[in-house]
Amino acid sequence: MRILSALFLSFCLLGLVGATPTQAESTAPRLLLPLDCTPGETCWIANYVDTDKAPDEAKDYRCGKRTYDTHKGTDFAVRDLRAMHMGVTVKAAAPGVVKGTRDGMEDISIRDLTDQSSIKGKECGNGVFILHADGWSTQYCHLKRSSILVRSGQKVEAGDALGEVGLSGKTEFPHLHMSLRKNKVVVDPFTGLGGNVDCGKTTSPLWDDHVLNNFTYGPAIYNAGFSGGVPKADAVRKGLYQGETLDKRVPALVLWADIFGVVAGDKITVKISAPDGETILNHTNANPKTLARRLAYAGKKKQRPFWPEGTYTGTFTISRPTDDGAEQTWSVSRTIEIR
Repeated sequence: MRILSALFLSFCLLGLVGATPTQAESTAPRLLLPLDCTPGETCWIANYVDTDKAPDEAKDYRCGKRTYDTHKGTDFAVRDLRAMHMGVTVKAAAPGVVKGTRDGMEDISIRDLTDQSSIKGKECGNGVFILHADGWSTQYCHLKRSSILVRSGQKVEAGDALGEVGLSGKTEFPHLHMSLRKNKVVVDPFTGLGGNVDCGKTTSPLWDDHVLNNFTYGPAIYNAGFSGGVPKADAVRKGLYQGETLDKRVPALVLWADIFGVVAGDKITVKISAPDGETILNHTNANPKTLARRLAYAGKKKQRPFWPEGTYTGTFTISRPTDDGAEQTWSVSRTIEIR
């Protein structure tokens, strides 16, 4: 595979956000979802572009905290390492010409990397850089090693496969980081060249309607399931609690969820129903603090030598008050067969 060009490397280090329009909005590309996935089912937005230019401050296009300081792209997460290994295709968001690629970097979490200096200047990991018309460009980072399918100078159409989601470069979880730039300046696709207008009330987003209509802003419950005891975060994120059955002798029945973007005061409700429809757990608790990512869970200990056999249903719900005094909710449901 080709080594990433110097041009590609230079774009990794740019830190400017919020372009001043220099050309008509009509020249901007209309961006497709850059993954082969189903929003809210097999992929979720973990982080948005940081639209706050102040140092040590961070704000997404909705004036929330679903970002971090100087974050230059949109992060599309997949469920876990198991999903990554099975393969999730990264696609070109718009037509253009490949300007540079990098491949060969290991898929490993930054938390497990013993020598972090080894990725200095290569924080993007394995990736692809594409030039579009009129000074626009897109960059695709953290791809899986040996998955790159394109080469420098190659023309691509919107939707063409570029590689697969990976864990290379500076990242803690498998995802695609996609950055959009106009004349080398970062642009948030959720706002377009108009920038962050009135906390999300923008008239010029650059994502197509599929992205805008199917990724709901708010906490992303991106992984959920049952376990027979207290779940371990590392095991959850490796995809080890994805079985369809549990032994009737397990000491507890626990419903867990891994979440991006919980805030202080969010109400988290866990409900579990037995095969006969009886509610055996209905637990609500207030989330104590704002976190970029949280593994939350609740369960019930076994009361008899065996759990009654059959299908158990669990629902995990997050509730958050809105500005008008109403309440917005996000929820997922899971089932487990106990035998």
